[in-house]
Amino acid sequence: MEKKVLNPKILGVVSAVVLVVVIVLVVFFMKRGDNLTAIVVRLLHSEGEVTLTDDNGNEKSMLEDMNLFTGYVLKTGGDGLVKLGLDETKLVTLNNNSELGFEKHNKEMKLKLNEGQLYFNVQEKLAEDEKLEVETSTMVVGIRGTSGLINANENAITITDGEVEVYGTNIVTGGKNSI
Repeated sequence: MEKKVLNPKILGVVSAVVLVVVIVLVVFFMKRGDNLTAIVVRLLHSEGEVTLTDDNGNEKSMLEDMNLFTGYVLKTGGDGLVKLGLDETKLVTLNNNSELGFEKHNKEMKLKLNEGQLYFNVQEKLAEDEKLEVETSTMVVGIRGTSGLINANENAITITDGEVEVYGTNIVTGGKNSI
């Protein structure tokens, strides 16, 4: 039986095409990974009237233990309540008549409390390279390892344990000042 050998030119072209396809796929999935940002939180429990929208404003069905991503927004009605796990040591409860958005970039997480109240319980102090902030229209609360309640409607924060950093936002200039 005679062996057929591929022409070296054809073999070179096929190899080049395969290499280009592999590079295109790697770049595609890397870019896709940028858009599909890391899991921000896990929905532990919800009750009452609660809606969830994605980063395009589309309403999503909710299931307990589902993952929520950057750009998602939770809104609770008059009888709504949501419990979230940021990880095993960071828990958040969104009270009724509240709205909360999520952003996460690497080890920096920002919770945007647009209205209502949010209870937080961070059981272990954050690592030096971690950042957890809750932002309202008038303040940014940097949580380091503490528990408390933030009320966006009354521009108030109550610390029940630990420490936070609070920055006020100048509504005219948008600048932030340490409080």
